Amino acid sequence: MVDSNRRFTSDEVSAIVRRGLEHQSGSGDISYEELEDIALQSGISAQALQQAIAEETAHREREQEKEKWRNRRKQAFYHSLLAYLLVNAFLVTINLITTPDGYFWAIWPILGWGLGMAFHFVRTFFPSERELNRSIRRSLRRKKRHHARPHQHENDVSADTDTAWSS
Repeated sequence: MVDSNRRFTSDEVSAIVRRGLEHQSGSGDISYEELEDIALQSGISAQALQQAIAEETAHREREQEKEKWRNRRKQAFYHSLLAYLLVNAFLVTINLITTPDGYFWAIWPILGWGLGMAFHFVRTFFPSERELNRSIRRSLRRKKRHHARPHQHENDVSADTDTAWSS
């Protein structure tokens, strides 16, 4: 039995309510009306609920953008790494064929490009908070602008294109 004087942290409350919903509904998903009822029974006003929903939606959108950004950066790094390995293997092969007992000149592009790859690695896997936040804000602004403007069909020719060609 739980001590009725015990206080719960907000994380514990979230986890307990989530588990209770999973036990009751089987999936943990609830409708907006059910959420509104829970909020009202807990003494949370409709306005506070709306604000909380908006904040949670923005937080989730931001986290999703962060994950997309990280995945794009990793993919770009792995593509660069593949190019680095293939090109430098080719250069080493040429170096060994053309000067088997001579000067190993392929070390210079390997080291130079390798230094660039080291910086790329650090920026990909250990980005600064400033860079990450700036990229996320930029991505969210682009997304917002994209959703705000009316969509044109591919066959539509805009007035800007017409004037640009006639100038």
